[in-house]
Amino acid sequence: MTNYTTLQQLMNSFRQGLFFNLSNSEWKLPNGIARLLEVDETGCCWFLFHVNAEQAVNYDQEFPARIRLYEKGRDCYVEANGKGVILTDPEDWAACSKISYGMAQALRYHGLIVRFRIQHATVTETGRSSRRNFLQRIMDDINVWASGRSIAEKVYPASVLSH
Repeated sequence: MTNYTTLQQLMNSFRQGLFFNLSNSEWKLPNGIARLLEVDETGCCWFLFHVNAEQAVNYDQEFPARIRLYEKGRDCYVEANGKGVILTDPEDWAACSKISYGMAQALRYHGLIVRFRIQHATVTETGRSSRRNFLQRIMDDINVWASGRSIAEKVYPASVLSH
């Protein structure tokens, strides 16, 4: 199993995510919670926003973005940077297997689909230090000091994501 397949399966196990629009534009999709529909084989995440489709006409159609997939009780969370694209054409939605015909009909009037292309992803374990003994925590701290990043993080660079 490749690294991306493992990341894809992990991300698909989440239901919602925090979506951050990093654009400096005045008319931009607001930050908020979005429903994760699917993470596909091409390195794209498909999100559903509960926003009036008429408002989407005013938003930037492409923008830099960041997502954070986190659920209470999970032993990790995923953060990713990339580019978001607002899709308003039902033909574009066909690439997402989770959008049914009925859902597509409803999205014409209420809801917004954003395709997020992952450029860099990081999976971080939560609660790792509570499972480590004193010596292991000291070694972790030395590793953080030497490398500049936490031992609980697994980084997926762009080369892995664009397989």
